[in-house]
Amino acid sequence: MGQQQLLLLVLGIVIVGLAVVAGISAFEDNQQKSEKDALVNEGMRIGTDVMANYKKPEQLGGGGEESYPSSLKDVGYDVTGENSEGSRYDTPWGNITYDSDGPTITLRPKSSSETAEITFEDGSPSLASGGWSDDSDDGGNGE
Repeated sequence: MGQQQLLLLVLGIVIVGLAVVAGISAFEDNQQKSEKDALVNEGMRIGTDVMANYKKPEQLGGGGEESYPSSLKDVGYDVTGENSEGSRYDTPWGNITYDSDGPTITLRPKSSSETAEITFEDGSPSLASGGWSDDSDDGGNGE
């Protein structure tokens, strides 16, 4: 009888251990997905602000439907850096790079090496077809 109880105890510990590992894995996956969703929401908000600036008359400081803002500074964002790729805006979920050529907004989450782009087709920002793609060259931090 003692051997059977010991076997059940060990089996119970193994099952609980597997459940904990599965729970941690599910939490991490959900965290990455939530981070990406938050980054897309932030990128779409910035994209909407870019379009509003584009459509604003030149007399009011906008592009007058002639040009997109050259930087996120023109739209009122505090950027952390500007280079040949455009201006970079950091969020708690990752960073967003705006390039006025096109224009495109590139999203890079902190927890993965994937990237996604928001483009401006048909007069409104939209997530580029294909969604997230792996961009492991920069380690996911956009630097």
